[in-house]
Amino acid sequence: MSTSAAIDHSSSDALIGWLMALPAICVTLLALLVTLGERAGLEPLSYGRPASLAEAAARANLPELARLRPLAEDPRHVYPVRPFYTEFGISAATLGEAAVLSKNVSVVEYVEEFGLPADANARAALVCLSRDIGAHDVTQHLTAHTPDARCTAGAALAAVRARTAG
Repeated sequence: MSTSAAIDHSSSDALIGWLMALPAICVTLLALLVTLGERAGLEPLSYGRPASLAEAAARANLPELARLRPLAEDPRHVYPVRPFYTEFGISAATLGEAAVLSKNVSVVEYVEEFGLPADANARAALVCLSRDIGAHDVTQHLTAHTPDARCTAGAALAAVRARTAG
């Protein structure tokens, strides 16, 4: 075997070795970048921190809801909600509506500690919304100590969606 043939053979072996290692190197670098991003607060693999009380409620994120609680406003205040925060593509909701959209009774109970919903009409609207989205546990909770609301199927969800479109 000549010297030039041995050099060509060893360089092709080295190239094959690097090509085989390349996927592992890329995955390791990606994991390092994600870790550094998380430490820097960028949260590249999550939706990030909720930007409003309604987003925290819609995602059933009780720690963030507690952190943002001092920002609570009038119960009728409509907060912006990034559409991916609910499975319904809604981009605006009151805190009570967002809590119902979470389909989580614990979130609804926590929001009620804020004094929400403020009146019987608002509570009835939340009952209707919970029925429209099939949140049976939330409906049961909301109707436990109040008269049952009369609802037109789909009307409450349509009203929230109309506000989103408007």
